[in-house]
Amino acid sequence: MRIDRVVLVSAFAMLPLAVVSTLLGAWIIKRMRAELFYPLMYGMIALVGVKLVWDAVGALVG
Repeated sequence: MRIDRVVLVSAFAMLPLAVVSTLLGAWIIKRMRAELFYPLMYGMIALVGVKLVWDAVGALVG
């Protein structure tokens, strides 16, 4: 895979958004109660797992 100028310009353009969103996410997590955080994260992990299995089955069938 080649990294060309368009990819680098896009990456540098999105860099400030990545930094701001990371800091905002850390700020939110610090203020969230553990009783809410852990079930939310387990649910998100379960959804990602289902999506990965769905894609794998789709690739095997199709």
